[in-house]
Amino acid sequence: MRYAPRSWSDYWAAGCATGQAFTERAASMLAAIFVAAKREEIPCLPYARELIRLGLRTTGERLDRIDALLAQQFLGDRLEDADWESRFLTGSWQTLVSRSWPLLTERVVRTFGGSDFLPADLLGPEPISVYLRLSERDMRGVKPLLKLVWETLLNELVAHYDRTAGDGCHPVLLVLDEVARFAVPSLPEYAATVPGRGISLWVAVQSLSQLDGVYLRAGALALREALESHVFYRPSDLSTAEFLEQRLGEVSAYAHSVTVGQDGGRSSQGRSERACRCWSPRMCCSSGRTGGGLPSRPSTGARSTS
Repeated sequence: MRYAPRSWSDYWAAGCATGQAFTERAASMLAAIFVAAKREEIPCLPYARELIRLGLRTTGERLDRIDALLAQQFLGDRLEDADWESRFLTGSWQTLVSRSWPLLTERVVRTFGGSDFLPADLLGPEPISVYLRLSERDMRGVKPLLKLVWETLLNELVAHYDRTAGDGCHPVLLVLDEVARFAVPSLPEYAATVPGRGISLWVAVQSLSQLDGVYLRAGALALREALESHVFYRPSDLSTAEFLEQRLGEVSAYAHSVTVGQDGGRSSQGRSERACRCWSPRMCCSSGRTGGGLPSRPSTGARSTS
């Protein structure tokens, strides 16, 4: 697969709450390196690792040999006028190195040394299945890589559909299991827009609270609202049970009353209509059923399982 510089910027922005100026400057430096990689027709990640290993000054000199404007973008000044002792320049370089290094290991670089397929191929007429399988042991270490993969896939699929105006594009199903474990940053936004491009999302989480923890309340709510159909296994936590109670709503039922005379005989009977809960939290948690679905709107484009 090929990865766009925009995805790297999103990856950094998601991980840097402080030092925004250094982060933005480092993203600009990396963009210059990627442009140079394209000019030399070398895959971006191996090229970036090579230049990072060369150091700040040597990288600037190499970019200057390719294009003086690239070196100026990288250094913030012409090569001959660069202040190599500038704290801002060296701090931005260290930000670039530290944030990029987890994605520039030997195994990752070998993975991205070529392209087995392009995201646009998934929209083509020939059915293609791509599986990203990871063991539980490796999950923590490759979270940044998974975020990068999914961000790039979504971004490139949308871009290709828009470039072709949907001509020749076929439906695609993206299955994100345990999505709260690696938290694709732009998923709530994409969930609202990709169904109109023939892309369906199947999102699975262990509990609703996981979404709140990863995307915060506003992002989790936006993601849930964008998903057409919700399927729940029997919940064990009260918050999910209460959510189901609210989603199922109320039904109309009659309350019966009977007046009994002193002799034990029934003297009158009355009925009054009232709203009753369709499914109480206690019933949700103690139900013998293993799962259930909530009604969806007529047009389906995304699904959620929890």
